[in-house]
Formats: sequence, structure tokens, C-alpha cells
Amino acid sequence: MSPLGEAALGPPGGDPPRGGRLAVFEDDVLYALASVSLVLFAGLMSGLSLGLMSIDKVELEVLKESGTESEKKCARSIMPVVENQHFTLVTLLLCNAAALEALPLFLDDLTDPVTAVILSVTVVLLVGEIIPQAVCAKYGLFVGGRCAWLVIALRVLTAPVSWPLAKLLDWVMGPNKTVLFKRAQLKAYVSLLDQDRGISKDEVAVIIGALDMQKKSAIEGMTPWDKVFMLSEDTALDENVLWDILGKGHSRIPVHRSGDRKDILGLVIVKELVLINPTRRKKVSDCHMRSIPRLPANAPMYDLLTLFRAGRSHMAVLCEPPKSTGSDSPDKSLALGDPLGIITLEDVIEELLQGEIVDETDKFVDNTQTQKVQTALLLARLPQNVKELLRFTRARSFADHSSKFRWLTRSTTATSLPFGSDAARTPLLQSLEGIGNPGLSPSDNGDPLGDASYS
Repeated sequence: MSPLGEAALGPPGGDPPRGGRLAVFEDDVLYALASVSLVLFAGLMSGLSLGLMSIDKVELEVLKESGTESEKKCARSIMPVVENQHFTLVTLLLCNAAALEALPLFLDDLTDPVTAVILSVTVVLLVGEIIPQAVCAKYGLFVGGRCAWLVIALRVLTAPVSWPLAKLLDWVMGPNKTVLFKRAQLKAYVSLLDQDRGISKDEVAVIIGALDMQKKSAIEGMTPWDKVFMLSEDTALDENVLWDILGKGHSRIPVHRSGDRKDILGLVIVKELVLINPTRRKKVSDCHMRSIPRLPANAPMYDLLTLFRAGRSHMAVLCEPPKSTGSDSPDKSLALGDPLGIITLEDVIEELLQGEIVDETDKFVDNTQTQKVQTALLLARLPQNVKELLRFTRARSFADHSSKFRWLTRSTTATSLPFGSDAARTPLLQSLEGIGNPGLSPSDNGDPLGDASYS
């Protein structure tokens, strides 16, 4: 050994001098810190590879618009990183491989080769693979948002190698495509949502109903022709007919030609009949009738909703679709068959909600008139918060209506009613007196919000 070596490390076979031992200790500490840093760096690259590659650009756009402030900030930071996923992937894998390959070089100077191999395998597997990927799989958005600047810097440093490899992947594999759900896939995804995610069953039903609107045909929500209440054009609007119209509870009534129920002339708006004097026996044909569209029964439900929203009509007659003749004649749309039923805006909304809407005058729940309305049963199925709301509103609204009806029954005179006859006025006043009778409970008065309805 040279004199310089003996001065630094001591004579051969003897203990190194104090200064030499200090230098060896410092080298060991540096090698240990370098080894730990390489393991942590390799783990970070491995975790970011899993976390960033599992984040879709559509998901980031959603989080940018509807996420929390922290999620919005992370999404904006990650968006430039995932724009070119192949470039980011090659960069992370290249840095991970470089760190893992450099680790044994430092471990060899700290321990014997066997121990170095064991440490490099176990420590890298646990700290460099399992733990980082488990963390980034769950918190990939937040870890990626905090480390986005580091990934961008590494892409710049490794660009001479990673950028050509990324372009090669783009040419071989093609660019990464954004994952978008098809209609059936979106329905399946929405059906998996539950209240734990803040979405109720009714909201899920509405979303699925909206997705099905374009595929559903109008015939699925129509009222069959034999169940439709109509008026003949020569029907006289006397007291009995008016009470019959009032009892049906419809807002629009189709009018057919005398002797032919399939020949629809138009429809009348029920509220426009309120001032008709029944003693004059005015015919329906003398009233103002509005046109009613005739549509094929296989028309998409969503197209009907668009038509009804235009305001021209909230009712349509559904007819047999024209038979296909193979010709493109413009007159083919006029060759509709016999009417099959009618459909209204309420029917379309029921298909959207995937449930029946029952109003105050309905006697049947469904359009086929096979299931009668059971108000107590329907109210018993309501959520508890809605029941409490109804209990609160019943107590106040019933008292207000009672005072108004008592005033009306006491102040109404024969000359103030358009009917002009006691016979026509009596049923109305009797019904109002019954509703305004303070001696009746809400349940006795036919109020569906009474306590008996909830039992």
C-alpha cells in the first residue's frame, strides 16, 4: 500500500485511523440516502403510472365543472399531463426503470451481494410497487395534481428518449380515445347508483326514462281508442252533459263526427265551456274547436315531447302507421290508418318519470282503466319527509279553504251564477257546503291528507 493509502486507511491488517473511519461512515450514509431516495422515486413513478393512466379526460372535464374546489384545482393541473398519455407513460416508466437499475449499484457498497439482492427485491416490491400503487389507485387525482409539475419536468428532461418512443406508440397503437358510454352502457351505469351516492331511486328512474324516450314508441303510453271519452259534434251541452264532462276531469276532449267515432274533427278545451248556459243547449259543433294532430303510433316518444312543447297542442291522435310501399311519395305521410288511441303531454311525462301521475279527478291510475285510484295506498308509499310536509300543509290549507267556501255558500245568489237555475246550482252549492263544513274532519270530507291515509 502506498504511504498515502497508509495515512488514510492505516497499515494493512490494522484498524483504519479515525479520519478514515469517518470518511467510510459518510460514504455509507450517502449510499444509504441514495438507495432510499431511489426506492421512493421508483415508487412514485410506479404509482403515478397507475394513477395518471387510469384518469380519463372526460372524468377530468366533469370534475372541472362539478367537483369541489380541491378537485377542480387538481383536475386543471392534471389535464396537460394526460393530454398525451403515451408521452407521460414512457416518461414515468423510463424514470422508474432508471431508478431500479441504479439501486443495486449503491446497495453493493453497503452490504454483501446476497443481502443486496434480497433488499432490492423485497424493498422495491413493497415500497416501490405495492404501497405506491395502492395509494395512487385510491387517491390518484390528488397525488397526480400535486406531482403534475414534476411529471412535466421529467418529460422535458427525458424528451430525447421518451418523445420518439411515444410517437412510435401513437403510430403503432393509435392515439388514446376518450371513453364515452353508449346509451345502454349509461343506463346500466346509472342503475348501479344508489342513495349512498346521493341519488334516490326516483332520480335514477327519471334518468333512465329520459334515456329511453328516443327508443320508446308513442303507442306504449297511449290511451286505447275504446277508453277515450269523446263528444259528438251534435251533442247538446245541457246540464247533464256538463256535469258528465266535469266528472271526467279532462282538460281536453276530442270531438268526432256524428255517427263515426273514428272521424275526429278536433278538440274542445274544457275550461272554455265554463260560461256556457246549459239552458240554451248549445251544440258542440258551435263551440270553438281546435285542431288535433294525427300521428303514426310508432312515432318516438321524444318527438312527441318536442311537438307538445311547441304549444300547438297537448293531445294527439295515434293512428296505424302507413304501410310501406317502397315509394318515396310525399303523400305517404297522409296515408295513416284507423285511429288506435290518443296520447297527451301528461302521458309523455309519465313515461319520462316511469310512473303514473294521479291528479285530483282521476278515477283510474293507468290508461287502460284497470286499476282504480287508491289515495291512501299511494300516499302511504311516499317518503317520510313528504308525509310530514303534507301533514303541515293540510292543517293550514284546510282552514283557509273552509273559510272561503263558507263565505261563498252564504254570499252566492241566484243571479250571480251563469246557470240561472236552482236545479243547476244545488249540486255545486251542496258540494261546497260539505267541503266548508267545519264539523267534518279532513278524512270525512274526502281529504286524502287526513291521518287515516297514512295508516
